[in-house]
Amino acid sequence: MFNKQKTYTDRTITSFGVTIGTGLMLESVFDPTTERYDPDREIPVKVNINDYKKHYLNIYTLARNVINSLQDKSIRETVFYDIRLLNTVLEDVNIISNLYDDTKCELVLFVPKYDKVMKHLNKDKEGTVNLKELEIYNYINKFLKKKPVDLTCSVEFGDYRLHAGLGKILITTHITADLLNVRKVKGLILLESHTGKIKYPDEWYTKYHKIGTKPLNVFPFMEELLYILGDKTFVRPFSVKVRRELHNLAIDKKWTSHSSRIKILQDLRSDPIVGELVRNYTNLY
Repeated sequence: MFNKQKTYTDRTITSFGVTIGTGLMLESVFDPTTERYDPDREIPVKVNINDYKKHYLNIYTLARNVINSLQDKSIRETVFYDIRLLNTVLEDVNIISNLYDDTKCELVLFVPKYDKVMKHLNKDKEGTVNLKELEIYNYINKFLKKKPVDLTCSVEFGDYRLHAGLGKILITTHITADLLNVRKVKGLILLESHTGKIKYPDEWYTKYHKIGTKPLNVFPFMEELLYILGDKTFVRPFSVKVRRELHNLAIDKKWTSHSSRIKILQDLRSDPIVGELVRNYTNLY
């Protein structure tokens, strides 16, 4: 039996005194202030943070990173979700916030509500969403209702939409639906936790649910395709049969990750299987 009191202190941290997955992301932006966990790891890119207006950190991604950093792997699936999880996340955010003090970029803790997104993007589908992700989401929200967020950076509550305005915007999230904000926030760029890689919209096809071993780079990133293909978090995929039909259509019509939304919608609506799904779909973003 493990020591419940030690759960959130026995975690792997690195570079800035924060949870490892979050710290590895920060190594692409700042010079480490503490010893690196893996000094031989090649940092994939160096980001000039002053080029960006804001950097959004998704609170659920930070919480997931904390849970995955627990050193005793056997307790990750049975971890006690309580106020200490939220407190640990907020401690990480306050450490990170200090790094942004002398920059032109505003750090924003993003605390969205996904209830409408989950319901809408899973309409007419069978099965359940990722229960582990749902657990984290439910517990974080439970304690946020009881505890005001006391942070040294901005906090953006509300629905699933960003209120970023114009300019280049970084976002660190593992929730694919967040990236759909790119339809309104044209300068949205993903900075991945763990890898520290910068990913532009034409690289976001990796966020779709897999179709066996079929390459996904034939798909641009857009809401209608996410609805059909699903992802690894809150969006369930349609059947393999439907997704294979979609992939066959993509090959036949010569889609790429750069294909325009207009072309994709025209091709989709002409298909007897997936066309019906798109014609009945109403966009959230």
